[in-house]
Amino acid sequence: MKKVQFGLLAAAALLAVSPLTGVLASGTVQAAAAPPIETPGSETKPEKPTTGILTLVDLSDGTTINAHKQAWTIYQDPKMTRDSGKKLSTDQEIWTPTQVARDSNGVAVSYNLGDNQWIGASNVTVIKGTPDTDLTVAKYTSSDPLYSIGSDVTVYSDPDTTKASGTLAAGVSEWQVNRTATDPKTGTVVAYDLGKNQWVKAKDLSAQKALTGTFIVNAGTPLLADNGSQVGTISASGSYQVTAVSYFDGHQVLKLAENNQWVQAAKGAFYPA
Repeated sequence: MKKVQFGLLAAAALLAVSPLTGVLASGTVQAAAAPPIETPGSETKPEKPTTGILTLVDLSDGTTINAHKQAWTIYQDPKMTRDSGKKLSTDQEIWTPTQVARDSNGVAVSYNLGDNQWIGASNVTVIKGTPDTDLTVAKYTSSDPLYSIGSDVTVYSDPDTTKASGTLAAGVSEWQVNRTATDPKTGTVVAYDLGKNQWVKAKDLSAQKALTGTFIVNAGTPLLADNGSQVGTISASGSYQVTAVSYFDGHQVLKLAENNQWVQAAKGAFYPA
């Protein structure tokens, strides 16, 4: 029987949270994510620097822009006064900005493609946005990952999950969440953003995953309820059947079949079935 010791050095087969760069399966198109900025393609005339106070607005509605595959100048600031020495890649047409800078009249002046890489708004065309969405998009407040349910889970480029852009990478089941999309009428989370506007329907992710095996633990180890609160302790040292795995406040926990309660994985030794 092979022993798997849980804790800070967790077994990769069960515990490692996959990097966000692996969200989309091979061969899919990730139109919502901006690739690294590349250096000069063709020369273009720099935009005229902007003066005055600008208002920066975070874009979380799935807005995308069409840069027409031109090597626009990339600036380090929204007023476009500091040339970065780089040009926008001509290999990509559609980009997803993270911010827009607007002047005192509310007119877009420049767009941030991430990491303070700004391009002039006059050079691009806004082709998509969902400002009238009924959903509330907010930062995910927990650091605990979620598990994907089943295979071939569809990834979308919008929180309304209407525009499919790929599928979750095969062979990975544990995902870190960046944002949530919630129905304000019911308070129900309907979608999760795994980063860079890669949205998955809430029904395709779960806080726990089925797991079978044996957990050896000592008497006195705390037993936890579904909300993470302690409800008792292990009465006798020995082996217990495991039925599921999850995370409570950053700690991996295992569900014991005998009492349908949880115990921290670091408190004992797990042996997969």
